[in-house]
Amino acid sequence: MRGKVKRMHRHIIAAWLAFVLAACGGAVKSGSDARQDTIEDTAVDTHIDQPVDAPEDSAEEPTPDITVDIAPDAEEDTATDPTPECGTHGALMWGICWYLGSPGQDCYEVCGPHGGYHEDTPEYVGTPSQGGSIEECGAILDALGYSGTVSDGYRDDGRGLGCHRWNDGALWWLHTPDFDPGDSMDPSQAVCGCNE
Repeated sequence: MRGKVKRMHRHIIAAWLAFVLAACGGAVKSGSDARQDTIEDTAVDTHIDQPVDAPEDSAEEPTPDITVDIAPDAEEDTATDPTPECGTHGALMWGICWYLGSPGQDCYEVCGPHGGYHEDTPEYVGTPSQGGSIEECGAILDALGYSGTVSDGYRDDGRGLGCHRWNDGALWWLHTPDFDPGDSMDPSQAVCGCNE
């Protein structure tokens, strides 16, 4: 944080100096030649002067004027989403609630009651060009209670089913075509990332 102190009172400086001296044990190290000098019986002026513009009989302690500039990167990020709470049968991984749809459902249908489809889903269950992987697909299926070997496959009909479970229990991840949350197929259960 960048800041400028416009005016500071002597009692603050005196208290700070007393603290530094106590912390150093009375020894001060010179910066340039690194020799050590001992401070003996140094008297610290702890007299508090009233500011020039305050009346001398004022009962209130004066408040120092301080101007503080806050760097843009030091401000709090108020746009950060809280960690979602997943519904029944959901698994939370990477800040996304994952669900296994019913046969024939696409991810928009699966995620409708769960706060909608999460836009980062392809980064986990999509093709390598989308950022997904067979390992992430397997980890999600395992978290959903479906352990087993995930087979790497492709479809030549253009349906981007991504990470899914077939009706016979087989687990699949497609490296092509790209995952499409709107694609579905009756015997396939889509692995879908939702907001809740």
